[in-house]
Amino acid sequence: YAARPDPKKAELIEGVVHMPSPVRAVGHSRPHATILWWLGTYGAATPGVWTDDNVTVRLDLDNDVQDYVVWRVLERQIDWFVLCDDEYRPLSPGVAGILESRVFPGLRLAVGALLQGGMVRVLSELQNGVRTPEHAAFVEHLQSAGDAVRHPRNR
Repeated sequence: YAARPDPKKAELIEGVVHMPSPVRAVGHSRPHATILWWLGTYGAATPGVWTDDNVTVRLDLDNDVQDYVVWRVLERQIDWFVLCDDEYRPLSPGVAGILESRVFPGLRLAVGALLQGGMVRVLSELQNGVRTPEHAAFVEHLQSAGDAVRHPRNR
């Protein structure tokens, strides 16, 4: 791993080097960009929330990935899992096939529209979510927490 600087992308995970296959536009790149578009739009409407891509995340014992979304492109399925009692459980869609995060208020996904390439509908439903009082309270909480961290009295 350390001796071969030529691979474009390789990850060392628990002592094993993993090198992913090249990706295709329709099977990976386009869905990947579409999800980032959706998440980036949420981030733009939610100060204090960032959308990052292609990074390594190290979680310690005090942190968990609480929402986990999988787009099975070939099967044309979206699976959204939530962490409950140390176990990931599928999130059931609500009204009109909408999935909504329990961690990020207002983060909604119109699954059928996404699978059909209807980004106008996907983003419209997301906008409905970020207009809710729950989202406004979340933004206020993030801003208050950020102010507390930045304020010199709290160092």
